[in-house]
Order: sequence, then structure tokens, then C-alpha cells
Amino acid sequence: MSRRETTSRAVLDDVEPAATDAPPKTVRTIRSIADASQFVTSALAKCTVGWAVDTLTINIQLPPIPPVIRSVLVLVPYLTDLTLLLPAETPPALLFNINFRVLKFFKTNLPHHILTSFLNRHRLVTILVLGPCGRSGGCPLAVGDFEHVTDLECEATCAKNLVHRRLRHLAIVGKSLRGPRIPAILRQVPVVASALYHLTMDFFPDDSDILHAIHRFAPFLKKLRLVERRGGASRHGSSQRRVFKDPLVWGQALRKLSYLEEFALKTSVDLVAFPGQLELERQVIFGWAYGVRVRKSRNLRPPPVRKAHPTLYHIRIYYGRTRDASVLSKWFKDGQVWLRLGQPITGDDLDDIDF
Repeated sequence: MSRRETTSRAVLDDVEPAATDAPPKTVRTIRSIADASQFVTSALAKCTVGWAVDTLTINIQLPPIPPVIRSVLVLVPYLTDLTLLLPAETPPALLFNINFRVLKFFKTNLPHHILTSFLNRHRLVTILVLGPCGRSGGCPLAVGDFEHVTDLECEATCAKNLVHRRLRHLAIVGKSLRGPRIPAILRQVPVVASALYHLTMDFFPDDSDILHAIHRFAPFLKKLRLVERRGGASRHGSSQRRVFKDPLVWGQALRKLSYLEEFALKTSVDLVAFPGQLELERQVIFGWAYGVRVRKSRNLRPPPVRKAHPTLYHIRIYYGRTRDASVLSKWFKDGQVWLRLGQPITGDDLDDIDF
């Protein structure tokens, strides 16, 4: 053996034990059947490969789903975080008798009838993110007990059955154009979400009483984010009128949420004639914060303190009909003065923004 070969072999001898002794990965992402098969082979050869995984994402969108995906789930009993994004045609048996001892976070797009037994067995889950229900009638999860869940994301029609008094964070997304209006759904919730701290909600242009419904539903809310979805003539009584364009009405509605500290609104309409123009935006913010109609921006002064919202100090507005014409502005209250944080964000810079 040459001196060069001897040296190379010595280097390999130093490297190979280190590679062998490397700790198993705690985070795994499976995007294909090949990925799943490779993981199962490794975990069956050495059990610690599966036992070490605490965060798992399976994202496979092409049916059919073979048994190897269930094998992956069986081999990772100590998961704390599971994201399961699979085709709607996934067989219900996939989750049968699957048990994770310390699962805390669960996100999935599977139809809810597949999840009932699984969720009933996992009482440590505190963060639950659900996709479309998959049923036109009542949600199959309505019979479950979700008091252990503190953070929930789901459709409006399912939320009315899953919300409980101790819920802290709620995101209501993906409401269909058909069916009851969102304020009507909120009024059907059988409990007052008195502990709710943060609410994110999709709504439609004709949901003119959205803030009144939120006040009845979550009177102690501190953070509210409303995301307007496009609604057309298919909604009964649909209108392109935006209630938040009347600052007197909108400001008075905001005052009902008397604990609200942060408010964010995303809409496809132009809130001002010249998007991003400082003084025009200031009129909107003043109108909402004080519940008054501001006609002129010259020498704009705050109305009397008694008219101000008692706790609101931060407002974000994301508006515009197209991406290129859209604007994201952030305002905060300093004493009795509302100031804009820097220049508005526009155009391509909006792509990476988590509104």
C-alpha cells in the first residue's frame, strides 16, 4: 500500500466512526413514497432512528397512499409535532390505533371523519390545525371534547362546535361562499370564548356586522386580524359595500371590543385614493381609533381623549386591488399621537410578508 493510500485510509478510519456515532435526526420530512420506504428501512434496522424523531412532516399529494406511510407513523412513537398532508382519498385505517405518547402539535388536511378516534386518543394536543371538513352536513368532530386545545385553526362551520371557554388562539379560515354568513355562524357558538386572546378570521365584503358578532363571541379579545376574501353574486344579499370605509361606524364597532390592543385588516379595495399617501392613511387611522369622520388632513388633531379607543395602540392595513398596487402600512399610538412605522411596503416586497 502506497504512502498516499495509507494516509487516505487513516483519514477514513477517523471519519467513519464519527459518521456511525452521529445522533439520529429529530426532524424528518417525507415528500415521496421513496422517502418513506428509506426511512422505514433505517428505522427497522435501528429502532433509535424512529424513536429520536420528535417533529415529522409527511406531504404526499398523489394517491393512492400505500401501507408504508402507516409504517412510518408506527415507528415514531415519541412525536411532539406532526404535520400530515395527504390526499382526501386516504383510507381511514391509516390512523387506526396509531398512538403518540407526547403529541402536542397536529396539522392535517385529512377529512374530519378520519380524525375522530385519533384526536380522542391524543389528549395532550394543544395546537390543532385542520383543513376542510369534507362533509356538507355537521362536522364529525362536534361530538368530541377539545378542552385541551388552546390554539385552533379550522373552517367557520366546524369552529362553532369546537370552540370552548379556555381557547386562547383561534384562526377561522376557508369559509365557503355558500351557506350562512360568518357573523351568523359566530352567533351559533354555544359558549362565550372569554379566554380568547388572538383571533384571525376570513370574512366577506357583505359581513357588515362582523365586529358586533366578534364582540359577542370574544368580548375580551386583544388581537384581531381580519382577512377579506373575494365574494361575488353567489352570496345571497352580496354587496361590494365595505363597512370599514365609514370610519364613524367602524370606529364605534371597534370600541365595543374594549380590550383590543392590536388590529389588522387585509382588503382588496383601496382604502385611500392614493395608496400609501401618509395623510390620507392618517385620516383612516384617526377615524377608526376615534370613531369620527375626518374630512380634511390639514392641521389634523386628535379628537377629545374620551372618544379614543381605550386600549388600541397598533393597526396594520394591507390594501389594494392587485399585488403591484397593494400597500402594507403599520401604525402605532405614541401617547395620543398615531404614527406610521417607516414607509409602506409595496410590490414584490409583499411576497415575503406574513401579514
